[in-house]
Amino acid sequence: LKEKKMEEVWSSLQESRHKNQQLEELVQTVKEKLGNDLKVLANEKAELEERHSDLKNQNFCLEKEWSRDLEEKESIIKMKEKELREVRTSLQEVISQNQDFEEEARIIREGLESQLEALHNEKAEIEQHHHDQMKKHNLIVSKHCAALNEKDSTINMTKKELEEVRLLWQKSVIKNK
Repeated sequence: LKEKKMEEVWSSLQESRHKNQQLEELVQTVKEKLGNDLKVLANEKAELEERHSDLKNQNFCLEKEWSRDLEEKESIIKMKEKELREVRTSLQEVISQNQDFEEEARIIREGLESQLEALHNEKAEIEQHHHDQMKKHNLIVSKHCAALNEKDSTINMTKKELEEVRLLWQKSVIKNK
């Protein structure tokens, strides 16, 4: 009877050891898979962060370029406004001196006003273009931020899963001892 009992205990022990080994192999496989997944996710996150940085740099460069363009147009507008004031002053003097030049002065004045209006319109178009481009870049940057947050969330979830597997394995080892 004792011998039969010993055989049952021995058989149960062998079966338990076999299950333990299978469980350890499964845990190792899962750990390797999750470790590889973590590496891939970390690489993807690094690539997204690099792309995000590149976009921010591009955004900064574009903003500087547009600011220069706007400053240049504003400078031209100020110069044209000054010229227009000078021409108006000169024209008023000429008109008062000689009524014959009145028609010529009006044509010159209208031409300069037309140029000034065209420059104002060009400035408005540049400002609108700048606004549209900034909107596009901000949308791209926000998408990259969302992708980064998603990668962080996936990494955290994978770490949590790995910890759960480790705890299950520890419980199994303790239970099988």
